[in-house]
Amino acid sequence: GSADEFLSQVTTLDAIAGHTTDVLAQVNAAAQAAEQARAAAEVAAGEAAAGLADVTARQADLQGRITEYRAQYESLSEVQQQAVVEEHAGPTLAPPAADEVVASSDGVQAAVDTALAQIGDPYVWGAGGPSAFDCSGLTQYAYAAAGIRLPHSSRVQATMGTAVSRAELQPGDLVFFYTPVSHVGMYIGNGKMVHAPTFGSPVVVTGGRHGRVRGGAPARGLSRSGVGGAHRTPS
Repeated sequence: GSADEFLSQVTTLDAIAGHTTDVLAQVNAAAQAAEQARAAAEVAAGEAAAGLADVTARQADLQGRITEYRAQYESLSEVQQQAVVEEHAGPTLAPPAADEVVASSDGVQAAVDTALAQIGDPYVWGAGGPSAFDCSGLTQYAYAAAGIRLPHSSRVQATMGTAVSRAELQPGDLVFFYTPVSHVGMYIGNGKMVHAPTFGSPVVVTGGRHGRVRGGAPARGLSRSGVGGAHRTPS
């Protein structure tokens, strides 16, 4: 062939070679990215496994302490058991009449009515209804009736919504206790709250000012505009 044809062929081969090099570079880059992703996934999986093992160990420890507490509680006389419950929850009060508690909105009213409807249901650690509750399980279940999703944790619920003062408490506000937060109840007005107190006591109404409240005020009421020293949920 002619010199022109030869040069044309060489140019074409160079183009093909260059294109092939680009493709190989892209393949190599993709392979490196895949390897990095795989390594990151392995690290993440390892961290997740370690985290799960830690949570599992802590849960087992907590369950062991709960079992020990229950055994100690059940070894007490009935009078002693009642004294323990009242020390933690306060004296039990009569539930309000059906139309006595009036909330600020239909949504909050639904939450309050749902919480009050559970009076008498047993306390079971980790339970969120429909027939047994722990403290945060009750508030979570009640607000679910208003279309508001809350986590099943008093400590996490206490980080949500708008903090209100004791003087501003309204029916439906959530009241949190202890430092760090480890108990929650729902304020229903007139200095009362409904809550799932502890082992040996069903869902009850007690004085809302009983016990130590985080920050020296009812930790955060949940109702009008969020959960929150007391906090409010969006209504």
